[in-house]
Amino acid sequence: MATKENINAAKQLVIRYRSITLDEIKDKQKELELSEFEVDKIMKSLTGFGYNYSCTLCKSIDKTMLNYVCNNCIYGSTNNCYMNENAQTYNKIENAETPKQLLNAINKRANHIEKILNNLDK
Repeated sequence: MATKENINAAKQLVIRYRSITLDEIKDKQKELELSEFEVDKIMKSLTGFGYNYSCTLCKSIDKTMLNYVCNNCIYGSTNNCYMNENAQTYNKIENAETPKQLLNAINKRANHIEKILNNLDK
């Protein structure tokens, strides 16, 4: 079951996702001096996305990242953040090829997380 800290981190992540702009994505690409569009580096820098040691939700469960427990996350089980019903929005981010595609994927992931949060309230 998701911890209070994890739920709060998820709510903040939705806010962060929704605050990201196309210009911010482009600026991050320039700042990181990427010659190609590298989603993993851009998203890790913007939100921690893609790696358990940098993920906002993982870190809310265990700040040391030595004993993170996926069962205490809103996604419910080990690695479920990118599998099952969560795979579609995760993969859209991972597979984005342009800043505009990435922005659309980020917004879809925000909507998906918000749906999960709404279902936790029930």
